[in-house]
Amino acid sequence: MKKQLLPIAFFGFLVLIVGGSCFADDTVYQFRLPEHNEPIYGTWVNEKYGVTEAYEDQKVIYYNWGYVETYLRLSDKNPSSKGTYILVEKWQDADGNLWYKEIDLLPGGQRFYYIDKISDDGKKLESWLTYNGFPDLIPNSNPYRIYYRQ
Repeated sequence: MKKQLLPIAFFGFLVLIVGGSCFADDTVYQFRLPEHNEPIYGTWVNEKYGVTEAYEDQKVIYYNWGYVETYLRLSDKNPSSKGTYILVEKWQDADGNLWYKEIDLLPGGQRFYYIDKISDDGKKLESWLTYNGFPDLIPNSNPYRIYYRQ
């Protein structure tokens, strides 16, 4: 019986530690367990992006275990940044587009908040980045990016 309770207790402890350290701003989110094959997983590219502005990576890879890599150029062998992400919310609009709220946690404790929209055909990812929590409405300004499934 004690051996069966140990994994549950460890998971509860981990949630408290990670949740407390990552979200010290007292914001409460309704986290959901992602499915094994979420539509956001995979490689997304936009070769039109350059390196003149921050966050103009040409390639973004979302792994299903909560790890993300970005690459400045499609041909780069090493990522320009890496981090972990948490899918906070997921919903589908009336047009069949899939939406996510996502938090990226970078080394050093920096957080980015994204609202992601995947087209109804699953081929286009639109992503809005904010720095201080999720906006009430989708912002119409940068940083805004569009990627296409590779």
